[in-house]
Amino acid sequence: MSVFLLIEKALDIFFVFCIICKQWHIGITVRGGIMDCVYVFKALSNVARIRIFHLLIEAKKELCICEIMSALLMTQYNVSKHIKELKIAELVKERRESRFVFYSFISADTKLKAYIVKAISSISDDIFDEDNKKLKKRLTLRKNNRPV
Repeated sequence: MSVFLLIEKALDIFFVFCIICKQWHIGITVRGGIMDCVYVFKALSNVARIRIFHLLIEAKKELCICEIMSALLMTQYNVSKHIKELKIAELVKERRESRFVFYSFISADTKLKAYIVKAISSISDDIFDEDNKKLKKRLTLRKNNRPV
């Protein structure tokens, strides 16, 4: 499936989400108000960031940037740039351990983030399947649960 169809699916889910919120009168607020919503939607407006976020959700564990790079076949610069946007939106957190930096998604602390995690997790796509296969293969290289 092409990248454009993936974006189209994500936008469809977003529009359905907006309709549901309006019908159910769900007040979507995050800690900083409307600007945090803007950061979240900006962060998810890029296919690479959706792929990174999906990978972190599906992994259910912290991932080193080298593992994300291998799974998505992206450069360290690009992965870092996209993760920075996800961190600004408070969707991803990092933890440093010696020379490694581990990333994981922040569990949903607002209704908005809960719906977004659910929406992103529900997307079924060949691109995500390939990313998950590559990640699974890359994780087998870990020694003592640390990346190599």
